[in-house]
Amino acid sequence: MEITTDDKWIDVEVTYNGSEEDFEYEFNMASYYIERLEANGKWKRYYFRDDIAFCDGIDLILPEQRSFTRRIDLGDSYTEPVIPGTYRAVIMSYQSVDAVFEFVVVEADDGHKKFDDLKITLANDKIEEKTKLKTLVVQYEYTGNDPDADFWIYNDFEVQKLDDEGRWQPYPFSKKVRFSEDVIRLDSKNTRASETLKLNDEYFKEPLTAGNYRIVKPMCDCTNKYIEFQVTGLGTPQGSGSITLTIDNITENSFICSLPWPYPATYTVEITDTDLLDEYCIGDNIEVVYGNMYQQSEWDYFIVDAKISHSDFQLEEGADYKPVIYLYPEEKIDVSVKLDYNGELTVTYPEYGDGWNVTAMPDGTLYDKNGNEYSYLFWEGKSNIQYDFSKGFCVKGKDTAEFLRWALSTLGLTPREYNEFIVFWLPFMQDNEYNIISFQYDCYTDNAILSVTPDPDTILRVFMAFCPSDEYIEIPEQELITTERNGFTVVEWGGTKTKRIG
Repeated sequence: MEITTDDKWIDVEVTYNGSEEDFEYEFNMASYYIERLEANGKWKRYYFRDDIAFCDGIDLILPEQRSFTRRIDLGDSYTEPVIPGTYRAVIMSYQSVDAVFEFVVVEADDGHKKFDDLKITLANDKIEEKTKLKTLVVQYEYTGNDPDADFWIYNDFEVQKLDDEGRWQPYPFSKKVRFSEDVIRLDSKNTRASETLKLNDEYFKEPLTAGNYRIVKPMCDCTNKYIEFQVTGLGTPQGSGSITLTIDNITENSFICSLPWPYPATYTVEITDTDLLDEYCIGDNIEVVYGNMYQQSEWDYFIVDAKISHSDFQLEEGADYKPVIYLYPEEKIDVSVKLDYNGELTVTYPEYGDGWNVTAMPDGTLYDKNGNEYSYLFWEGKSNIQYDFSKGFCVKGKDTAEFLRWALSTLGLTPREYNEFIVFWLPFMQDNEYNIISFQYDCYTDNAILSVTPDPDTILRVFMAFCPSDEYIEIPEQELITTERNGFTVVEWGGTKTKRIG
């Protein structure tokens, strides 16, 4: 067989001629090499470069199907170019059955056909460095009119990175990586296709870091195509340190966390030790000692090089946690909310400034002047308020969830509102022997004065003070006052933990 130096592949037919009792034979499609006949009559082997990847797959040869065609790449996959001369391809199987195929390479003439009617684009031209599994979806489209057009596209590719001097440098793979995607064929009848290229960090000698990259995508009988993409950075470095977090969600390679007290930020902690996925559960408090933390946005952080251990975090006494304010107008209106607090505001969301100014919708959705959406207004603070425990309830820790559901609904919270309350407070109450609970009225509202413009028709402010107790405490039972909602309604709930009794 004669091919030119511009050809990217040859087809080799492999036939098994063994006995009928041998039932099946598996051929590793990627297990092959080529050799060139030297002037001394010896065959010189061509070696693949370390920085390219190959399509992998298995051909299963059954008695009734005793042959298959192996397509062999003759592009730029080797440490030296395929020049004119006599070659042979050696294909190996799992059963040690070899197929040897000889061919001749000749110099290409100027009339060799090039396919310029093949359009290649990326469905996603950016990937985030924080994502452990990196993939690119490549889309192919034949844009010409030639009825005989025929493209065979392989998953063999080379990754290059743009260096500081504007030159494209190979980004080598750590070893000869083998993929399992099928070969894609395009012609005038099948004009569109796509494939996913996997760029897992472990495939490379160094992980993909922020910068500009391109993939050199060889295809049969056409020039190399360059597919450019960008890897975005991790964000602003915050240095090393430690932080206490609560696990909100778990993925295959990270813990999605928040602070154990109300705060709108999200912390993604990269997991390198997969055993941790079995050791920790959603809701666990963890102590994270990290080598690097990156701020990706105002409320989004990414943590790497982390050592994780269990945390014995407890709520800080004397802090007012998670008062959240819902606004329910009868129609879309602009609302101004101000808080006169006898203490120090430690965090607000959205940022408080001189007050909150939002557009409120009847379903409770809020928008700031920039169009950002919120479910409620949030604040927390520290004060020296002496809360009133002259009346209240002594509740077993294990009965706290049922008690709160009854008490909060009696006070007038909706299921959505009291469930959000319970989800936050229950982890700090259910394991106590007892909880002394008292809902605050004037003691709270006089020290956290809320002003809303325009004036609401209904204001419901629920604030719980509790302290854990090792024993049952006699306390006069508190009467809970139900608030009926009418018209423009403002709802707030929050709480605090005070010193232990007993």
